[in-house]
Amino acid sequence: MVKSLNNPKRIFISLIFIEAMLIALFFFSLDSGLVYLFHLGLEGNIPTMFSFFQFIFIGMLLATMFSKEKNLAFAIFSLGAFYIAFDEFFTIHERIAFPITRTLTTLFPGSPLSGFLTANPWNPWFAWLLLYIPLVILLIPFGIKFIRKQRVEHPKVIRIVLAGLIVFVTGGVGFELIEIAMRNEWLPLAFNVSVFFEEGLEMLGANIIIFGLLEYLESIKRKKNAQNQTLNP
Repeated sequence: MVKSLNNPKRIFISLIFIEAMLIALFFFSLDSGLVYLFHLGLEGNIPTMFSFFQFIFIGMLLATMFSKEKNLAFAIFSLGAFYIAFDEFFTIHERIAFPITRTLTTLFPGSPLSGFLTANPWNPWFAWLLLYIPLVILLIPFGIKFIRKQRVEHPKVIRIVLAGLIVFVTGGVGFELIEIAMRNEWLPLAFNVSVFFEEGLEMLGANIIIFGLLEYLESIKRKKNAQNQTLNP
């Protein structure tokens, strides 16, 4: 296990293979009794467990980086990854969506926002975006400061992790917005196609982030070995 963690590319390829298998099983099971087990848009099934373990792994990698670097940012990001993991497992964002809807429609009756949230039975499910998106925006300045500092020593890793974040957000938020357009008949797109892109991009983004974090740990190890060789020629 320890040796395998020293090979980020092998782990990344393995994760991509698992994701490809889950996507294939999703499409092949659509018209079968196994659809619940493999449907990317449902909760509490095998793809959900894979996403859960992806972010548990990310959280553990970030915690390891914190223990080695003593950088508080890694601890904060680690807690964030663990939260996303448990959000995937317990569907926290969906559980808070209806309380958010009730609160907003009570506070702002007759407003365009209340009109949107009550326009059809699907719209309240997306109310979590009204909480999560502002939180992410608030964290952007902190993230930019962290990236500027890290890209000096780890430019390759920062590029990989940023690519993973962009892919993940494109799936998790971008295609969630597209699904809103579909549910309100603003955009003609098959539901399963939207689910494929949303969940597929989320898993791919998480895999890229894992690859980047493993590369970061490897770079720390290489730097430490180089220092030891300098001190003990």
